Amino acid sequence: MLDRLLSDLQIISLRDQSPPPFTLESLNGAPVTLAELRGRVVMLYFWEST
Repeated sequence: MLDRLLSDLQIISLRDQSPPPFTLESLNGAPVTLAELRGRVVMLYFWEST
């Protein structure tokens, strides 16, 4: 059931892969780097609108 949910949400684990470094703006406007979150679970949600 969990596998189906992750598939439906298109959630993909990187497992042993390292993502490229990047910086995003937090909800309060402060910059956050992925390196600052090392050791934590991070879920990124990207969407597209037209």
